[in-house]
Amino acid sequence: MRQALRHWLASELGLRPDPGHEDALVRALQDRSISAPRLEAHLADLRPGTDDYDWLVERATIAETHLMREPNHFRFIEHEAARKTSCGAAPLRVWSAACSTGAEAFSAIAAILGAGHRGSVLATDVSALAVAKARRGRLRRDQVRSPLPLTWSESFRSDGADFQLSESARQLIRFRVHNLLSPLRPPEAPFDVILARNVAMYFHEDARKIVWRQLWECLAPEGMLLVASAELSQLASDGWPVAERNGVFGLARAPLSEEDRSQSALAATPAHKSAQGGDNERAAPDSGRAGDAQPDLPTPDFPKPGPESLGTATEELSTLDQAIALLDMGQGPQALATLDQHPTAPPHEARGIRANLHAALLLDAGQSSAAAQRLGGESTALSAVIRALIQLRAG
Repeated sequence: MRQALRHWLASELGLRPDPGHEDALVRALQDRSISAPRLEAHLADLRPGTDDYDWLVERATIAETHLMREPNHFRFIEHEAARKTSCGAAPLRVWSAACSTGAEAFSAIAAILGAGHRGSVLATDVSALAVAKARRGRLRRDQVRSPLPLTWSESFRSDGADFQLSESARQLIRFRVHNLLSPLRPPEAPFDVILARNVAMYFHEDARKIVWRQLWECLAPEGMLLVASAELSQLASDGWPVAERNGVFGLARAPLSEEDRSQSALAATPAHKSAQGGDNERAAPDSGRAGDAQPDLPTPDFPKPGPESLGTATEELSTLDQAIALLDMGQGPQALATLDQHPTAPPHEARGIRANLHAALLLDAGQSSAAAQRLGGESTALSAVIRALIQLRAG
């Protein structure tokens, strides 16, 4: 039964659940009278949009979310919105790639409107049930864990028990069910900011590569892909271009070159559109622009992820994944204890990667001094990024 479930989760959603989550899924299936002999046929018959498919996806995914979860990310969005307003640039476009029940998307649009800007947010999630909840624009009181910035007050109202997103703010968010293993080419793409904090941590290795590449390809020139500190550390070690902008670290697109700017301006002229056959289709984001000077990036083949991706190498990383998951649920001491119980890095990890990731987790838990101590004498580019984050938090 478990092997069939793992196979479906890996191939359909790219997920590799920890043992406790897998146990919960098995019990939930048994409660629905789906026994081991029936499970394989049941999974083979599941189709997106059906009740059984939505039910399983809802239980297979993590729905932990709250308003203003990473304050620095929303301060960055507010700064970018204000900058675009001041220079008369096009509206800011933000993508909340795994929006869950909507708190991240609500935070993004509140930050945009708080800057006196009128941008837009695309909010997607693989769970149709989560997206349905997000469309309502409501937050439980326990999902608002700190006082709202004064500039956000126009975007929310409270009825005493819950918070409701204003209708004017909700109209600026487009909600969509979307599996991140599939390409996204919405009318809004490319995006100026993509929010993907703790999105890939639940995926197996092949799925992670697919997701990072597809998110990257949806970034506009000068766009930023914002992730969690631990994910940023791993991405930097894998060769992705990490940069700091306005106090926030993320994966950063380079600006267009002057030549590309001229070509973009030419492409926008009516005469050029007519010569190219109209403007009915928007070109897909191009990860290889001539002016987008980036280091060589990981370019994995994009196989359909399957159970073979759940081999020994990814299982060895489960300690780190479990620690990140615990931290994501607000259980910082348990996350650190998990790493402390397994201080030795798996053989396939590059030198220093365990120290770097452990330091990033300590930093995420607000323990800057301990994070600096954990880095020790590491002198890699990755450790330099984490030290810069520590200094930023300390400042």
